[in-house]
Amino acid sequence: MIQMAYLFAAFLIGAGGATQTAMLGSIGKDRGSFEASWISMLSTAVGLGVLLLIRGTRDDIDLPSPLHRTEVWIAVIVITALLLGLSMRGIAPGFAVVGLFGLAFIVGAAILIPEIGVSGFVVGATVGTLVAGLALDHSGAFGIDTRPVTLIRVAGVALALTGAILVQAKN
Repeated sequence: MIQMAYLFAAFLIGAGGATQTAMLGSIGKDRGSFEASWISMLSTAVGLGVLLLIRGTRDDIDLPSPLHRTEVWIAVIVITALLLGLSMRGIAPGFAVVGLFGLAFIVGAAILIPEIGVSGFVVGATVGTLVAGLALDHSGAFGIDTRPVTLIRVAGVALALTGAILVQAKN
């Protein structure tokens, strides 16, 4: 049962990856692909800085000096958040979270792979990405071009899901 919970977490992380991809496409359409990537990376850095700061208030951050100090992470967060704010001018504020989906992927991989293996994580995330991708395409989320769900596209996701089940099978 716990394995299913881990696989579902990987599925949700994959769905987040599809959401991030749609958001990046929208920002890229407006600003350009490198600029969208820049905004995403700044968002990821702010989020990771906050997680490390929280961890640092409870115990040591296991990084070399001076990166083990909470004051350093406060400075990193402030500077990165200012850069993110400047980079976001003219873009809807909700897009500032775009990099947090990538952060969920990298932190989730570090947590889940020891529990369900690389293939389990990749399978769960891939199926989540495909399912969410279909929904995002169909709805035209974040201003992306609408691509309706068709039977052939659903069949493709069903085949991927079948593959996911087979990859996770014990024997």
